[in-house]
Amino acid sequence: MGAPGRISRACWSSKAFLSYVVLDLDQDRVTAAATAGESVVFGDAGRRESLLAAGLHRAAAVAITYANTPSAMRVLHNIHELEPTLPVIVCARWTTPTLKSSLRRARRK
Repeated sequence: MGAPGRISRACWSSKAFLSYVVLDLDQDRVTAAATAGESVVFGDAGRRESLLAAGLHRAAAVAITYANTPSAMRVLHNIHELEPTLPVIVCARWTTPTLKSSLRRARRK
């Protein structure tokens, strides 16, 4: 979930994934990807309502791909609140002690 960077684009082009949903706040990217047949919707992954509307409760795993660490942390926190046992992969440009600590706690669950 997040802007379609390297990880999201890899998911889109990979036939290994059975199903996925990408949330993006850039309406032009959403429109272009949806027109190309991709499963992309306009929404803020940092908002619980968007995560739920995108089907978080049906997800087998989540990938968070943000350049902005605080934004990635907000998404990770919301996912842990809503689905505490759901596997999460986080790709952020910068890792902070807070992000590393959250990831360690998530691994122990």
